[in-house]
Amino acid sequence: MKIVDLSVVLNKRNISLVPGHPAFDLQEIYSHEKNHVSSSFLQISTHTGTHVDAPYHFIKNGVTIDELPLEKLVGKAVLIDLRKVVSPRKGISADQAKESVGRKDIKDKIVILHSGWLKEKWGMSEMYLENPFILQEAANWLVSKEIRSVGLDFSLDNPDQGNLPMEKRFPIHRTFLEHGIPHIENLCNLELITRDEFFFVALPLKLYKSNGAPAGAIAIID
Repeated sequence: MKIVDLSVVLNKRNISLVPGHPAFDLQEIYSHEKNHVSSSFLQISTHTGTHVDAPYHFIKNGVTIDELPLEKLVGKAVLIDLRKVVSPRKGISADQAKESVGRKDIKDKIVILHSGWLKEKWGMSEMYLENPFILQEAANWLVSKEIRSVGLDFSLDNPDQGNLPMEKRFPIHRTFLEHGIPHIENLCNLELITRDEFFFVALPLKLYKSNGAPAGAIAIID
C-alpha cells in the first residue's frame, strides 16, 4: 500500500492566502529551552492551505462543516488530468472536461482535478489572481454526472470578478455547493498518484457551524 500526502505544508514564509483573508501565523508560546515543553498558537482562516468548503460557505441554509457527512470526503476517487488544457486566466470548457474524463466512471465518485497550477504557483500571489478556472458549462456537466465531491489544485472561479455584485461572485463555488457537492481545495502532490482510480481521504477540523475547515488529505493506492 502506498500513501500520498496531498496536503500543503503550512509555513507563513511560503503560503498563498485567499485575497482578503487574515494572515496565517504559527508562534511558539512554550519552548523546550524555557519551559521544557513545546506548544504553539495558531491563527488560520478556514480557507487557508488544504481545506474543505462546506455548502454553508455560499449557501445560507447549507450544511456546515461539522454536519458534512464524511462519506462525501472519503471513498473512491478518480483523477482527471487537465494539465494539457489549462493556462492562466483561461476557463475549462465542458468539452475539455468531457474529453479529459473520457470513459472514466465518475458517478458517485470523488473527482480530483489535476491542473499542475498549485505546484507552480503555491506561495505566490498568482495562485489566486491568475488561476485557470472552471466555466459554468463544465460545472453544470460535472453536477449532472452526480459526483460526490470535487478536489482540485486550483481555484474554481474566474479571478476577474470585480465588476460583479457580491451576491453573484463565485458562481462555480455556488453551483457545486447548492447541489451538496463540497470542495477539497489546494491539493498538492497529485503528480505522484500513479493511477486513475484510488482511495481518497480528506478529514477537516470539526469546527462548530463553520463554513469550512483546514483538512488533511491523502491518496491510498493499492
